[in-house]
Amino acid sequence: MNTIETLKAVQEKLGLNQRELGVYAGVSTRTMNAWCTGYRECPEHVAELIARLAYMDAKALEEGQPTSTMRRWCIRSSYGIDEFLTPAGSKADALRLAKMEWEHMTEKEKANAETFEVCLVDIRLTDRTIDGCFGWADSGEVYDIAKDYLK
Repeated sequence: MNTIETLKAVQEKLGLNQRELGVYAGVSTRTMNAWCTGYRECPEHVAELIARLAYMDAKALEEGQPTSTMRRWCIRSSYGIDEFLTPAGSKADALRLAKMEWEHMTEKEKANAETFEVCLVDIRLTDRTIDGCFGWADSGEVYDIAKDYLK
């Protein structure tokens, strides 16, 4: 099996799109897209590591157990009692997504935001919900803040 087939199998096994697969692997969306289309060659050992981790996480999801913890750059935003986490595969992706989202918010939405920042947190793969397929890991701790839009 070549690396493109390996990545497609992982994508199918976990039900992820290419952006989510990039978050899962810890690489930018652009890199994952290049690997999946054959524009660039994914190193064979990297594809194998992603596949092994996906096998363990798929099994954990089936059994209702916690999946592996991944430290990823995310957009963390909160409005009242609602808190949202949008993971990215790289810091650059997270900053790009945050800038785009912030620029498309109305002034009222910006004023109502209690937090809107790009930060490094531990996440886990979860059963797909309306909010996506990633959620906070146990600690809920923020390790680093790249940009806080409210300060």
